[in-house]
Amino acid sequence: MREFLRYLCIACCCLVSALAQAREPEAPGFRDLLPAGEFQTRLQAALKEIGNPGKLADSRAPVIGLQIAERYAGGAAEQLDIQPGDVVFRVDSEIVWGGSWKLTGKKRQKLQIYSQRENQVRTEFVSADRLGVDTRYFWRPELAFLRGKQRSKGYDEAMIVAAVFRGRDPDLAESCLAQAVKQGYAPDNLSHQLGLEIALIHNHPEVASQFADLLAPQFETDPTIHPVLILRSALANGQFELAYRVLKHQDRHQDEELDPVSYLAAAEWQRRIVAAQPVPPKSPASLAQEMTVDDLESKLQGAAYHSIKTHIPALLRGDGILLKSQTGGDVHYALLQSPQPCLNFDITTHLRIRADDLAVASAEINSARVSLWASHRPDDLNTNAGFDYILAGIEFQSFHKFGLQFGNFSNRIWLFDSSLQETTGSVHKVRFIRVGPQIEVFLNGHRVLLAPAAEEIKPMDIEFRVSGMTLEVPRVEFKELIKPVSASVTAPK
Repeated sequence: MREFLRYLCIACCCLVSALAQAREPEAPGFRDLLPAGEFQTRLQAALKEIGNPGKLADSRAPVIGLQIAERYAGGAAEQLDIQPGDVVFRVDSEIVWGGSWKLTGKKRQKLQIYSQRENQVRTEFVSADRLGVDTRYFWRPELAFLRGKQRSKGYDEAMIVAAVFRGRDPDLAESCLAQAVKQGYAPDNLSHQLGLEIALIHNHPEVASQFADLLAPQFETDPTIHPVLILRSALANGQFELAYRVLKHQDRHQDEELDPVSYLAAAEWQRRIVAAQPVPPKSPASLAQEMTVDDLESKLQGAAYHSIKTHIPALLRGDGILLKSQTGGDVHYALLQSPQPCLNFDITTHLRIRADDLAVASAEINSARVSLWASHRPDDLNTNAGFDYILAGIEFQSFHKFGLQFGNFSNRIWLFDSSLQETTGSVHKVRFIRVGPQIEVFLNGHRVLLAPAAEEIKPMDIEFRVSGMTLEVPRVEFKELIKPVSASVTAPK
């Protein structure tokens, strides 16, 4: 009998352990970040700016979609009278949230469009494979709350403010979420998404990952979850398998923007690095605050630089060498990168670039200021920063996306801002930092990508010779170290 009881206890312990492992992860708590008096002052100012919540509830806008930022002449959007500001949110039966439109051009397809001017939803039909537009992400979580089942006078105002001000005032937004929970709001997928985005803005990707863990099992089937939020958390935490899942979801990707195959290769590369490095490297959470541009720009000598041997996703469009020339007080630049995303690349031999070969595709690029930062550690840089190499840096003032045309090859460069909401006129600073076996990419001080680096970075010399408007630098060839990638550059279709 004693032996039987011993085995019974062991079996019970195993069952309890299995149940504990299968239990859904708990959501992180929301913090009260503001003193009571300041919270009320900022809350009332936010409510005054928002106005009557009843008018918000009357909006027929979708929660998730793609908003038209620019419409090009002669395209299908012009023929359908789709205006800048309109939101396309459904193609046939599928919600549009990013990546491919899933327009085949082989059949007549139905578009559902929200017009901001008329606050109306209309249906159009198109047979083209593209609309001829540029878009920005569209996410209105306040509308999801107003149309949801969790409504109460005790927390309605707090939830609306949290949703509307999550990007502009994340401290107020998180405090509102904390107050809403105290008033009886039960955390759900909406609050998890708000918490995820606020955590990224607060530069706490590890907290964002906890929210993403709650959302990840459901995003393929729940149309109220914005997959881009999960993707951003996955990139910031080096979870490439999760990123691959998001990109493959409904096969929504464009080869020039999102390449799931590269993420799958990156996931395998990450596993190899983790196996070789059982102790994770120190995460430089405060690194961006410890560094300044002056620390690096004073060392710009144009001498020795290193190639970046890592896959920087096309979402960031920063995996290249930056060239800069100073003419008449304006800084112009060329961004050279592989014609398709690749996990690792080397830079070899020579290329000659002339200024007349480079045409700026959009006017806002003229306001950009770009810096190439030394890849070695300058002597006067803060020695407590805890990093190995500064690989490269970009600074510009423009939209979160902009265009370049190099010869007959057009390229569109994308950068996430601190939230899905577009902010124009702000300065964007991107830093590529090597920390042990990993590359940390920071945008405006916030980590947006944790990517595996190659085992070693081989030094190479790039000599800059500026003669008028001509730059002569080594020719760029990309060699894929995991899987061969064609280096041919083709004109856009």
